[in-house]
Amino acid sequence: MVGKRLAASISPQGASSLKNRVHRCVWPLSGAFLAASLGALLTWLTVSAVANRTQAAAQARFDSEAAELKVNVMARLERPRYGLDGLRGTVAALGEAPGAVQFRKAVAASDPRAELPGVLGFGFIADVPRDALPAFLDKARSEYGDSFALRTSGDAQDLYVIRSIEPLPANRAALGFDVGSEVQRRATLDRARTTGQLAVTPPIHLLQKADGSYGALYVTDARATDIDGRVRHVGWVYAAVHFPTALADLYHLADLHFVLTDQAASARAIFASESDALPGEPALFHRRETLAFGGRDFVLSIASRPELDGLTGGRRLLLFWELGGVISLLMGLAAWLLIGGRQRAVALARHMTQQLDRLAKVGELTMDSVLLADAAGRIAWANPAFYRTHRQCAAEVIGRPLADFCGETMDGDMPARDAWQAALAGQGAFRGETCWTATDGHVHWMETEIQPIHHRDGQFGGVVVIQADITARRLAEEGLKESEAFLDRTGRAAGVGGWQLDLVTQTVTWSAETRRLHEVPDDFQPDFANAVAFYPPGARERIEVAVAHSIATGEG
Repeated sequence: MVGKRLAASISPQGASSLKNRVHRCVWPLSGAFLAASLGALLTWLTVSAVANRTQAAAQARFDSEAAELKVNVMARLERPRYGLDGLRGTVAALGEAPGAVQFRKAVAASDPRAELPGVLGFGFIADVPRDALPAFLDKARSEYGDSFALRTSGDAQDLYVIRSIEPLPANRAALGFDVGSEVQRRATLDRARTTGQLAVTPPIHLLQKADGSYGALYVTDARATDIDGRVRHVGWVYAAVHFPTALADLYHLADLHFVLTDQAASARAIFASESDALPGEPALFHRRETLAFGGRDFVLSIASRPELDGLTGGRRLLLFWELGGVISLLMGLAAWLLIGGRQRAVALARHMTQQLDRLAKVGELTMDSVLLADAAGRIAWANPAFYRTHRQCAAEVIGRPLADFCGETMDGDMPARDAWQAALAGQGAFRGETCWTATDGHVHWMETEIQPIHHRDGQFGGVVVIQADITARRLAEEGLKESEAFLDRTGRAAGVGGWQLDLVTQTVTWSAETRRLHEVPDDFQPDFANAVAFYPPGARERIEVAVAHSIATGEG
């Protein structure tokens, strides 16, 4: 009864008015909800894309720098081998253990501390039977005086005594030391004698260093060949290598932290770029590499530093989330205002313009240089990073031809130059390395990207140019090339060549020093048959047997 009275009290006009009021409330709210949801979805997609892109870029940068670090560390570990090979050849030529003067002259041909960083000195270790010890000491003291003092322990029948070491003033603490009196050192010398290959001791505290840091002895067996062709053991030549000195100049890799450990020596950290272990705070990127060298396995543990981890997002992603949330809310508000009335739409548009100005600030605050040029190729706008990089003001830049600031393509490469010029003319995109000379005469290398801008009708409207300064990276690459050239000069000075055989392609590669030793042109490309033909028949057969053995067993 009450329901009938209530229904009767509502007139048709009142019902229509109520329905209109409901529509006026529901539709704006529905539109606002849909617009805000769309904005949230777009924000999520944008942040996800940016996060994935920055993560991939940071990962690629880490992988590239980690690979470069591995190559550099391995090169530093292997470098003393060149000096040992030269000394080994000297002993083989003498046919006997070198005297103090002979060994000093052999080492004086190069300065190991300057040319081979980390090598404290080169030495010769004599294999002395205990019953021949008095005669050995008499001869040694006739050359060094009473300062030659034997230091040994135990009752082994043969002593492995450091007979000579140079430069002597910096290495006198090791002269006369019985290397065989210490178990690990003796085992390394025995392994070098048995295998004929370079052998490296476990990490040890060198006698020349009292600071508790680690080094190792690089040992190779010194042999001589008699007239009848019999090969006999003469002794050992060795290098005392100090790991912190050998790896010291790798600290410039600001994005990485690394630790070098010996896998067999209880994972002992023999060198760390910052401390004795990796940072306590977990890094985003990690890598472990095993470096096999001298009969030992070294583990190179690499982790990213906070500077590199910060490239994956952090504040920038938070900024995107904040801006996306604001824009999503504004989209919902815009929908409500547009549906609710024109005045609200105008007010909302004004507010959104302010937000768009804030978004423009993001582009202005980026560290990369950004240029906008019109269809005539003249600069219309540049961000602050551009002015900082080029050290010029807006009055000196705006209106000038874009080509004045894009530099030249790398090495004058014609295809790259054509693509660059076409991009400036709006006929395609360009991405590559360019260089320009600043007003102070310094050359800057830039990673340049040029993208054309087209209007909705397809007409060319100008270009946008983004440049990142890569001068430091280029200098690092040039430094690496200089290091490789230095290694080649070192091999030339030692008179040691090298060659390798690719078992997949059967390609033989000779070093420049090997070509020089064989007196062939620089462009000479041998195969295995004519490469072996350069050796005498007896040596040729031994090489063929050794190569066949390595192919069959994988052993050296």
